[in-house]
Amino acid sequence: DLPGQLQSALGSAYRIERLLGRGGMATVWLAHDLRHDRPVALKVLHPELAQTLGPERFDREIKLAARLQHPHILTVLDSGDAAGHLWFTMPFVDGESLRDRLTREGQLPVEDSVRITREAAAALDYSHRHGVVHRDIKPENILLTHDGDALVADFGIARALSGGDDTALTQTGMAVGTPAYMSPEQASGGAVDPRTDIYSLASVLYEMLAGEPPFTGPSPQAIMARRFSEPVRPLRGLREMIPVPLEQAVLKALARTPADRFPTAADFARALAVAAGATIPGGGTATISAPKRGTARPAWTRHRSVVALAVGLALATGGWALWHRRSGSAIDTRMDSSVLAVLPFRTAGPGLDLWREGLVDLVSMNLDGAAGLRAVPPRTVVSQWHREIGAGEADQERALGVARSLGARYVLSGSIVGGGPSLRLTAELIDLAKGVTEAKAQAEGPADSVPAMVDRLTLELLRGGLPDRSGGRIAPDLGGSTTRSLPALRHYLTGEQLFRGGQADPALAEYRAALAADSAFALAAYRLVVVDAWSFSPHSVDGFPQDGLERLLRLVDRLPPREAAVTRALPLLQHALISALPPLKRLVEQYPTDAEAWFQYGDALFHLGGAAGEPREDFRQALRRATELDPGLGFAYVHLAEDAFDRGDSSEVRRILTALRRADASSPKTTGIALAVAQVWGDSAERQAVHAALDTASSTAIITAKHAVDLTPDLLEPTLVFARALAQPRHSREMRGSANGGRAFIYRAVGRMRESREALATAFPLWGWPPEYVRGELARDELWDFLQGVTDSTRSDRAYAYLASQPDSGGIDPEVMGRYAAVRGRWQDIDRYLRLIADQISRAAGDSLSLPSLRADDRIVRAYVAEGHGERGAIVRALRANIDTYSQTNAENGPQLRLELARRLLEAGDFRGAERYLRTFDIGTYNIAVLRGQVELYLGRSAEGLGEREAAREHFSNVVRWWRQCDPELVPLREEAREALARLTAEPTETRGTE
Repeated sequence: DLPGQLQSALGSAYRIERLLGRGGMATVWLAHDLRHDRPVALKVLHPELAQTLGPERFDREIKLAARLQHPHILTVLDSGDAAGHLWFTMPFVDGESLRDRLTREGQLPVEDSVRITREAAAALDYSHRHGVVHRDIKPENILLTHDGDALVADFGIARALSGGDDTALTQTGMAVGTPAYMSPEQASGGAVDPRTDIYSLASVLYEMLAGEPPFTGPSPQAIMARRFSEPVRPLRGLREMIPVPLEQAVLKALARTPADRFPTAADFARALAVAAGATIPGGGTATISAPKRGTARPAWTRHRSVVALAVGLALATGGWALWHRRSGSAIDTRMDSSVLAVLPFRTAGPGLDLWREGLVDLVSMNLDGAAGLRAVPPRTVVSQWHREIGAGEADQERALGVARSLGARYVLSGSIVGGGPSLRLTAELIDLAKGVTEAKAQAEGPADSVPAMVDRLTLELLRGGLPDRSGGRIAPDLGGSTTRSLPALRHYLTGEQLFRGGQADPALAEYRAALAADSAFALAAYRLVVVDAWSFSPHSVDGFPQDGLERLLRLVDRLPPREAAVTRALPLLQHALISALPPLKRLVEQYPTDAEAWFQYGDALFHLGGAAGEPREDFRQALRRATELDPGLGFAYVHLAEDAFDRGDSSEVRRILTALRRADASSPKTTGIALAVAQVWGDSAERQAVHAALDTASSTAIITAKHAVDLTPDLLEPTLVFARALAQPRHSREMRGSANGGRAFIYRAVGRMRESREALATAFPLWGWPPEYVRGELARDELWDFLQGVTDSTRSDRAYAYLASQPDSGGIDPEVMGRYAAVRGRWQDIDRYLRLIADQISRAAGDSLSLPSLRADDRIVRAYVAEGHGERGAIVRALRANIDTYSQTNAENGPQLRLELARRLLEAGDFRGAERYLRTFDIGTYNIAVLRGQVELYLGRSAEGLGEREAAREHFSNVVRWWRQCDPELVPLREEAREALARLTAEPTETRGTE
């Protein structure tokens, strides 16, 4: 009874309030300092450790640490021996640790990294001058306040553990220090002085800049071996924009021999200050200045109250995971008066394991929206439980800690007991703010009546503990909103557990079985559609199985509110309409802890955000939010990886791969990203291993690798490696079609148009498209290319003649045909295409999805005709008036017409207007009919016109690099970029006036 013993021993000095965390060396409690009326973090060493240390040595070292008073040191407030328990207290502070921020961001901005290091160095210099060497500097021990200040924590603890005379505390089997940051002399058990802290702090700075410590390995022994046998990898090889003086300062501080390092922490800090204005070779100046306080973190973390930075002391010594301070967690720990968390049920009896998590799903479904409550999504609850508790059960204090970490005001904790024909459910509803049980309930019944028992339990809890804001109209009917078939329900809940565990394929089989048992089971139909689409994660946003989607839409009124909101957005996503974004945004605003909702919103932003004018960072933040709420949501990492590959950010990709491996090391997506990393950034041996692995890797793994790289022009060769592997006969026709689709994307991106068309011509039949449809699609692409100025008229005229020869019912695109006819002066054909558009408008009467774009088609074609007859500016006016309609309703023509409008605005000298439309193209919004290089060329023109020379150079440089082997039709555009690049790179000519 540790809390009782402590409370008795501490007497009237402190009141213990709750457990914050425990680990291998100590337990941390939230306590109230009664004398000073303030919260503190009370850390109590475990008895066996306290006995080994002895109160005298512990008291001596802690008192020495308590004398340290510095703005960047977290002070020890008090210490003592309570009934044989050694303890000390620290301030209770809001903020996060540097480890939290590194977990969330991977690499930090250079200016933040230097500022944090200089502040920590100032703390260390002060402690060294007072005779205290820290011995365990690492990101967990550097705490960041909400104002951005760095605080170094845990002074004196490592010294106490080492005995103060540098002899290891071998009696406990513990090594002092952390292998990834430990100096060579400390690792070898030698004498240490202040220079060991300088080495450790430099290791932390290295990780802030590079995304990982100087030496890593699968075990402490491997890390130590590398530290003694290998040189430190240069920072600029991992991150180009590092000033040379900064790299030199870090490498000096990491010297293997202490005499080769900076003599003092102050000297290290001064070297960093000198590096603050260093020039970066290759261009630019790195001005490393302290940013405005409080702006270094994303808005959603800035206002998060993480319960006690001081608890980082517990993590520092034992590396423990505490319930209230998740590494990188996006969960807002501010208590919300309407939020309820339903925790996993305790089970007692044979065959009840399914209900442990299954009841979280069912009870949450019943209580969400009842009495004004908002239930934390079951996936978020279970994910948090697994991270904090594990797969088993927990005592009440730890269980309630999970609910607190989710920001819940109310928590429902329960059990299911039974065997044979009957079961008993019990639950209690606890108000965490008041610390009281508001209601208790119990329901008994046959083993095949769980939904009815949950309904009775829910009703009793609501009547007993919460005001019924529905006017007494609450009548839970779980069977009606799910299924009255117990086998169907069991299959569904089994699928949910499998899907939460990252096993999508077995989960899909369970959802199908649930629907086989009850064809009207709406939730099973919902999961079958979204899990199928999310697991494949193709380039397009419309990857929902059509038959499943149609069935789901028929059942939408039977779905709970959250699932119904997503379902109603699916047809919009199916047509790639940006009008899907607002309802998904409202969903995450209403359910901010729903990881799947954040994924769906982030996925939609990835594909449609560019057309909607949303910044690229928005989809990153949404997907990161999803993975932070549920790190096991493996498919949410894929677009983040694609984005990082496109930016050439190897550290970010490796961070994502680490997270994927942590979520599910055996997942095909994890394998695919690992293959892509090795192929793009591995050495020759690693690339050779990739080639060997591709002979046996699953189709999903290979297509994941291909998707990661095939939108990025700089990654042509890796794309072809994966495409060739996926094209092998052992893969399905659909996968082999996707292999050729990837080749088509990458060939088009690098300006090899003919090879792109050949790849498409091979892909279409594998996807089951009939020959006449394939020929029509390829012919239409030729017209688009001509209208964009990237193919010759001979090819396009031939394509036009073929399409014009087809019957009106043959599926030709009258908008594209009409524009082409007007540009080529084929006035005799115009009436035919305007009539076809009019017929389409007539047939689409009442179809709100297609009618607006059809009317825009008519106006655009008429504008082309008008300009062809001398009405200048008609096309620009029509495009400007209708382009938003296309962005919202036409997934195919929208991008082409945005590019056409940008080209015409550039010709008119409206560079800012052109840039507005060019910025709508992003990695997720390109399609096979838009050339990335052409967008870059136009961006270069607009940037040069606006006087933004550096940006223009970057855009023109991309065109020259990507199109170095382009088709002849694109050579004039490439040479335009080359000439512009030479013009912008040349030194300006100096002119002199005459006297």
